[in-house]
Amino acid sequence: MSLLLITAIYTVTGGLAAVIYTDTVQAFIMLGGAAYLCVMSFREIGGYSNLEDEYMEAYPNETLYDNNTCGYPREDSFHMMRAPRGSDLPWPGFIFGQTTASIWYWCADQVIVQRALSAKNLSHGQGATLLAGLCKITPLFFIVFPGMISRILYPDVVACVDPEVCMEVCGSEAGCSNLAYPLLVMNVLPTGPRGLMLAVMLSALTSSLTSIFNSGSTIFTMDIWRKLRKFPPEKVITKLDAKEKRRYELELMIVGRVFVLVLIAVSILWIPIVQNSQGGQLFHYIQEISAYLSPPIAAVFTVAVLWPRLNEPGAFWALMCGLAVGITRMTIDFIYEKPGCGDDDTRPSAVAALQFHYMYFALMLFLQTVLLCFIFSLLSTPIPKEYLYRLTFWTRRNKRSRKDLNLFYKNIEESEIEELEGYEMRGGSSDDHKDMYDNETAVEDVDMDRESQSLDEEENRSLLHRFYSCFCGLSDESHGHQPTDKELAIQERKMMDKVEQTKRDRIILNTGLVVVLTVGFFLYGWYA
Repeated sequence: MSLLLITAIYTVTGGLAAVIYTDTVQAFIMLGGAAYLCVMSFREIGGYSNLEDEYMEAYPNETLYDNNTCGYPREDSFHMMRAPRGSDLPWPGFIFGQTTASIWYWCADQVIVQRALSAKNLSHGQGATLLAGLCKITPLFFIVFPGMISRILYPDVVACVDPEVCMEVCGSEAGCSNLAYPLLVMNVLPTGPRGLMLAVMLSALTSSLTSIFNSGSTIFTMDIWRKLRKFPPEKVITKLDAKEKRRYELELMIVGRVFVLVLIAVSILWIPIVQNSQGGQLFHYIQEISAYLSPPIAAVFTVAVLWPRLNEPGAFWALMCGLAVGITRMTIDFIYEKPGCGDDDTRPSAVAALQFHYMYFALMLFLQTVLLCFIFSLLSTPIPKEYLYRLTFWTRRNKRSRKDLNLFYKNIEESEIEELEGYEMRGGSSDDHKDMYDNETAVEDVDMDRESQSLDEEENRSLLHRFYSCFCGLSDESHGHQPTDKELAIQERKMMDKVEQTKRDRIILNTGLVVVLTVGFFLYGWYA
C-alpha cells in the first residue's frame, strides 16, 4: 500500500515526463541487478547443467510424507510447447490465443502506445520497439530460470501445497510461489547487492504502477471526460484565446489527477482478489484476465488497420459484445474457482465445461469479435476515404490532408462543425501545399518573435505563479496569440514529415527486426 502512495505522488505531480524518465533509469537498474542475481543463482546449483535434474527433484517434504503427487514438478516443465489437452500452457492456445493478448498489449495498450507516440519520429519509435523486443527476451534468463532455482533451494516454501503450511509461511492459502524471487534476493546475495536488488524490485513495481496510473488517467480525461463534458475538438481548442484554453487545461488536469486517486483506491481493494486467484500465481492471473478482456480490443484494432470498411458502429458493437462475453467468463471464474491439486471438483458440469483453458477462450473471443466487426460494419454506412488517410495500413504513407471524423459522425456541436469545416476549407484539407513551404520561413520568424515575447512575460511573472503553472502542467501561452489557418496547416505538414524514413534508417531497423525474430524463433525451437 505504501508503494501505491509513493507511486501516486510522483505520477500525479510529474505526469508522463516523470514516468518516462524514471522508467528509463529503472530499466538499467533492473537489467543490471537481475543479471547479477541470475549469475549468483546459477552458482548456487553448480551451473546450468544441473538445473533440469535438480528441478525435477524439487518437491516439498509434505509431498513425500503424504505420498501424493501434489507438489511434484510438471514433467513438461522445460517445454514451452506443451500438450494441447490437459496441460497448463497448451501449445495451440499459447501460439494463437496468447498472440491476441500480445497484439493488445504491444499495439493497442495505452501504456505502450503513449510511449511510442512520444518518440521524435517514426524511426525512433520503431527502434525503441525493437530494443523493447530484445529486452523482452531477458526474462527467460533473469526471471524464469532464477525462479526455478529458487524452488530447488527452498522447495518447502516455493512449492508448498498444504493450505495451512502456506498460510503460515506467506499468509496465503493458495500458494507461496510468489516468494521465489524475494527468497533468492534475501538469501543468495551479499549485503550490498541485496540492497540493490531490493531497489530493483521496488523499481519494477513502481514502474508498472506509474505506467498504468498515468495511462489510465489519460484515457479517462481525453476519451471519456471530454466526451461527457462536450469539449470542442483539438483543432478548435488550438484557436481559442489563452484564457479560454487555460480553463480547459485546468479542468482536464484536475480530473486526471483525481482519477489517479480513484485508481489507487481500486488497486487497494483488488489486492485480496489477486492474492487468491489462480493458485496464488500472479503470472497466470495476469494472463487469465488479459485473455478475458483484451481479445476484443485486439480484434477491433487489427480489423481497423487492415480493413478500411470498418466503421464506428461496427467497431463499437463488436467491442461491446466481445467485452460482455469476456466479462461473463471472468465472473464465472470468480464465482466457481477451479479445484486445486487433490481437491474435489464441486462445480456444476455445465460450468466445468464452460471453464475450458483461458488461452483457447481468448482465441475464440478474438475470432468472434472479428466476425462481428464485419457484420455490423457491412450493415452500416462506410467511411469515405478522405477521412481515412494515414489511419489504415494501406493509406499509411498518404500525405493528403485528412478530414476530421467528427465531421462525418456529427459528434460535435453545430458551431464547432462550422469552425472545423471552415478550417478544412481554408487550409486543412487543401491538397496543394506548395504555398505552405513558401511561407514556412516567415512563420518561423513569427514563432521566434512570439517565443521572445513569452520569455519576457515569463520573467515578469512571480515565482509562485511560474511554479503553479509548472506543477499543474499548464501552458505558458499568456500572450493570447491565435495561430492562423496557414500556420496550423504547416504544423500538420511538419508532423507528417516525421513518418518519413531514410534508406539508412530502414536498413538498420530491418536488420534489427531480423535479429529479434531470429533470437525469438531459436529460443522457441530450443525449448519447444
